[in-house]
Amino acid sequence: MKICVAMPVWNEAEEIVEFITKLEGSMHKLYPIFIVIDDCSTDGTLDALTSIDPTRFNVIVERNAINLGHGPNTLRGLRRALYEHPDAVTAIDGDGQFRGIDVAKCLSEFLATGSDVLEGVRRRRDEIWFRQILTHLTKVLVWLQCGQFPSDANALLRIYKPETLESLLN
Repeated sequence: MKICVAMPVWNEAEEIVEFITKLEGSMHKLYPIFIVIDDCSTDGTLDALTSIDPTRFNVIVERNAINLGHGPNTLRGLRRALYEHPDAVTAIDGDGQFRGIDVAKCLSEFLATGSDVLEGVRRRRDEIWFRQILTHLTKVLVWLQCGQFPSDANALLRIYKPETLESLLN
């Protein structure tokens, strides 16, 4: 089964290779294709990504011409993932907030249930005070718009059926 992992990155040189290695190692019997969109990193992230062994990992790296920010970078990765005609598309940040084993559990649940979309929820987050305020305000905005108070309004792990993702992107 082919799974595309769309991953926006910015200045993740220290951890990105290890993170991709752990993700790939947790995806037993799946064929992951990593679509990594580098948002003009300045710390050597691109060098780290190009050092990944192409005979072991299927990593497609694209670099933005200008820094676009997290949202547009994620959307670019999701759109690019659809070109691979995957069975599922996973969006995850490249900063390692989710462990490979957790991603594997989410993928297993997603595939077993036939869901259209699955979102991972972070627990016990240690963030600086202004990020905590922004996170809470985002939850309130989602509640005002949708009538539901989300567990994690800024979920950094999502899994989509390709046809559902295409519909959402359009």
